Amino acid sequence: MPLQGPGTQVTEQDLHLQTGAYDEVHHAHGYAHVRERHHWYWFAGLGVTAVLALAAGFVSWQVHEIAAPFCASEPGKVIRSPGGTLELNIASVSCFGAVPEQKIFIRRAGQTARGGKAVAAFGTGAKVNARWVSDEQVVISQRGGKIWFFVPRWHDVKFRYR
Repeated sequence: MPLQGPGTQVTEQDLHLQTGAYDEVHHAHGYAHVRERHHWYWFAGLGVTAVLALAAGFVSWQVHEIAAPFCASEPGKVIRSPGGTLELNIASVSCFGAVPEQKIFIRRAGQTARGGKAVAAFGTGAKVNARWVSDEQVVISQRGGKIWFFVPRWHDVKFRYR
């Protein structure tokens, strides 16, 4: 449709008709509804992100709880609390076939040998010692090797590192 001549006002609809960017069903930006701007790839990206976050959390849980198939452990020294309700387990752990490290796990007395929460990890060559001061306090010491992580508190139990 040709324009009417010089000096005439051109509507937005006429301009879009001339450039081919308008039809009777869709708006000028190409969407029938504003909600259509969120294409499928937005939701696919959110879904992939959620799956990756869950997978990372699962692997982290496996590593810190010594769960198979990612980690293997050799039973170590078990130290009971003075009241006998809790245990510390100093074990050698290897995850994904890597070099073993020493981890200290705390658990309720009577749990399975593989149960517990890791409260400290030390590199190879570390001589680790742990002792209960009371039912609520543990002192952990180490000679040689590196310390990889240390959790200062687990429920009511406080850990000190020397």
